[in-house]
Amino acid sequence: MQLNKGAEKWSVLLQLFQDDLGDYLNAAQQKLATLFGPARLSALSGEREPDGYAGVSREADYQRLLLSEWTVAKRFPQEFMRRAAMGEHLFLAQAQKTSRNDQSAILLFDSGPMQLGAPRLAHLALFILFLRRTAQQKRILRWGVLQDDSLQLSEQADEGAVMKMLRSRHSQPATTAHMSAWKRRLQELEYSELWLVGGHTPDTAPLPHSRSILIEESVAIGSAPALRVSLPPARSHSEKPSGGPSTSAKTLTLALPEQDIGLRLLRNPFSRNKATPTSTQQEAITGFAAFSQNGRKLAFFQGPNRIVAMSIPGSSRENPGGVKTLAWPKSQQLLALSLSKKRLSAILVSGQKTYLHRFPGCQETLARPGANPRSPQPPGTPPNPLFFTPTAKEQRQLWVKDARGRLLYMNWNAEDAEFESKDGDVLHLGAYGKRLFRAVWRKPNLIVYGSMSGDSAPLKEKQFPTELQTEPSVFFHTGSHGSVQGVPAMAYQYAENTWKISAASVNETIDIAATDGTVVGIVSFAPAAEELGGYVRQSRPSLIVLEPCATKVTARQDSHAFLVMKNTRRMSHMMINPHLPYLHYIEENGDYVVYAILKQEELLRLPIQGVSETVSAPVGERP
Repeated sequence: MQLNKGAEKWSVLLQLFQDDLGDYLNAAQQKLATLFGPARLSALSGEREPDGYAGVSREADYQRLLLSEWTVAKRFPQEFMRRAAMGEHLFLAQAQKTSRNDQSAILLFDSGPMQLGAPRLAHLALFILFLRRTAQQKRILRWGVLQDDSLQLSEQADEGAVMKMLRSRHSQPATTAHMSAWKRRLQELEYSELWLVGGHTPDTAPLPHSRSILIEESVAIGSAPALRVSLPPARSHSEKPSGGPSTSAKTLTLALPEQDIGLRLLRNPFSRNKATPTSTQQEAITGFAAFSQNGRKLAFFQGPNRIVAMSIPGSSRENPGGVKTLAWPKSQQLLALSLSKKRLSAILVSGQKTYLHRFPGCQETLARPGANPRSPQPPGTPPNPLFFTPTAKEQRQLWVKDARGRLLYMNWNAEDAEFESKDGDVLHLGAYGKRLFRAVWRKPNLIVYGSMSGDSAPLKEKQFPTELQTEPSVFFHTGSHGSVQGVPAMAYQYAENTWKISAASVNETIDIAATDGTVVGIVSFAPAAEELGGYVRQSRPSLIVLEPCATKVTARQDSHAFLVMKNTRRMSHMMINPHLPYLHYIEENGDYVVYAILKQEELLRLPIQGVSETVSAPVGERP
């Protein structure tokens, strides 16, 4: 990245960005600088006031000429004129002080819903521009967020500041209450400039000596998307600012970068190593397979008889590490899959024989010929989960849900080991801690059994007598803080446009019409949900909905909707990690993405080709 000469004092921050990202921001801030002109003291700055005597100088008003110089003028007028021509006169120098408001510049960013996405690129460029201007003016730059109830102002100008700015998002625009709170806060401060960056602010509570920088996303038919940045004319302190830019407002159009650059700037502009395992790039991923029991691993199909498993990194800077590959003969079909910390295991069916294939490990025959017939998954279909439950001899009991919705159990120790059908109409089989649970539809009721731990262990039953109209879609989230009789937080479809949520001390109904979006799962937000703006009620499960535009995801609680994330590309095949608050989806460019809701960052990005339509069935739904 080549920085211009004037950028020497603020290039430290730009150098932290990846080269192509820094180049875009540098060009953007230079273009935005044309709105403001040269960096000099603002008209709002305090004036310099006399503060006594400060020695002598050769430049000043002749009213402050030294008495000795006047004596020379009286006695030696020619010498006086020579000294004047040569600039040798001496004057009393006047000390000056700066008034209280000539100390710093303040930027207040609007992080409301209309400023999410592309407008944040202009926020970043303006942040860098004002760092440059204040450095040239030898001032301090402070910044904050209009919707921040804590009214914090920061002088931080590093990687942490950029990430804090990008992660600040609120579900409502700036209100009169916000403006009034900032008005009281700023009365205590010394500042010379106050800039409100983002959308229109309420007229009812203007901030003294403030100016607005309005940013709007412009999408016109037949032209590339761009940002319209306006600088309304300054208003006197006695006047109310207008609700929008006047006819004399300065305006420019800021071109948006390529999608890849824009996404990286908004999600993690400082990551120089993408979390993409190179060993999986050679072959196309043809479908989603499964999650591990703790949600930290996921598996994909690479063709009809091969599965690759990898870890989900904890942040975008971590490397996913190595991958595990499990392949089997084409004559065998996959029935169920298990991912654990150390092993990748699968049950395979060929004719009347059943095999357990473990990696690392070997393949062994499970059931003798002639055992009860199984129903393997159709080729390319996401496999059902396989669970091992501990007994006196470790990991010798198997639980599987087959494609017909039957719960199958096997005591591996028995000489005549074979699968036994324990239940039917099973919608979901999952794990909660060290216990298993299942959801069964006994028309018209939904019944959830918890604490399955063996062949003879009692099962705790939780019934939901809802008289369901049709077989419901069911979602579970085991990362919740509370459970109902050993069952994690769950959501199920009560009617065509109605969903119900059940968890510890929670039982509520939420209406989601087909036109409102697609329900993709449920998440119980931990206290860290304050990072989402503090509007999502903590420890309360929320429905996660992909909006009809396919570029926004919201969380629904009661009758309220809260923005979870916004993407520049359309998303599909979305699902929720059943154990962690992660979104898994496919972008329209064909990439599979893992996105951390609370951290608000992309954790993993993988290429996908030829994705099976069966992937669109979210986790928890019966295939």
